[in-house]
Amino acid sequence: MNTTSKIATFFNWTIFLAGLAILIFTLTGQVEFGHGLGDFVYLILIGVFVLTHLILNLTLAKPKRKEWSWTVGAVFLLVYLFFAYKMTYGKGPENPWHPKIEEDINRDVLESFDSL
Repeated sequence: MNTTSKIATFFNWTIFLAGLAILIFTLTGQVEFGHGLGDFVYLILIGVFVLTHLILNLTLAKPKRKEWSWTVGAVFLLVYLFFAYKMTYGKGPENPWHPKIEEDINRDVLESFDSL
């Protein structure tokens, strides 16, 4: 296995772990897409993509198929970036995204320092 194949394999498994993290955060309710019960559709889609990525990682882990490994990794990177977009700016109307989180955190930190 040459260096390019090792890098492609590492790239693919790293992207897979990112997709798995999105799936786990969605299952535990720490991440939502702002569509209420419609989030279930995203959960199913993420599950299908993560399972497909796992199967492709296991079958394309052969040194002779490094071009396909890079292609698969890039495609799934774009898919997971789309889900990251849907978790932030692209949230649905039921629970829209409010970028005031940093202001709230900063206010809480300042209030905790004031109480000292």
